[in-house]
Amino acid sequence: MILTAIPVGFVAGLFGIGGGLITVPFLFYIFSALGIDQSYIMHLAVGTSFAIMGDPRSIEMQSILNLKIKYRESFRPFAPAVIEEKVQEYFELDRPSPYMLLVADVKKERRKKQNEITNSDLMKRLKKERSDIPSITHVDYSARVQTVNKRDNPQFYNIIKAFEDITGIAVVVNTSFNVRGEPIVCTPQDAYRCFMRTEMDVLVLEDRILYKSGQPKWIEEKDWRREFELD
Repeated sequence: MILTAIPVGFVAGLFGIGGGLITVPFLFYIFSALGIDQSYIMHLAVGTSFAIMGDPRSIEMQSILNLKIKYRESFRPFAPAVIEEKVQEYFELDRPSPYMLLVADVKKERRKKQNEITNSDLMKRLKKERSDIPSITHVDYSARVQTVNKRDNPQFYNIIKAFEDITGIAVVVNTSFNVRGEPIVCTPQDAYRCFMRTEMDVLVLEDRILYKSGQPKWIEEKDWRREFELD
């Protein structure tokens, strides 16, 4: 599943894979951690402004996020957001990186042994499970790290902490709330439009959650994918 965020208080998107990597009880657990009334239907957007979050443990998360949310090449990498005080448990990094500006290697003890690929099929190499957080581990075992602390970003911190309480992993995938070629969402209307155009399952706006299955059919006269030039 995938979560997204914009700075209109609270906005986000969720994406399920098959049965869903993030279950409804898990979502309610997260909402509780944020002090959100679970009786509301909401779409969860947190992290840095305009972000989509996902489960880093899934080897499929990278390609699914790219193909079904971003509508771009499946090989494109994603960055991790990690609780600041635990960054050294996951990465070879000895300082905060709140703005996702530093690249660091995944800790050796978290890596998976790889059999050398001698052919030229880079996609096979890309899909290898390189660590216990494969969706943010690049082929050279590096990652562009974002650290999150409770002082500066308490909501995002609590989300990652709730995820850690359930999974044992204090890291989430973090990427911008938009599709390829489009600017990042800036209003609730932008967020809803992006939500309906992509294969996200849930949208959170402030203290409301919108489930895709409960929305009216989304119809557009023109192909929205041609609205912006691809990067």
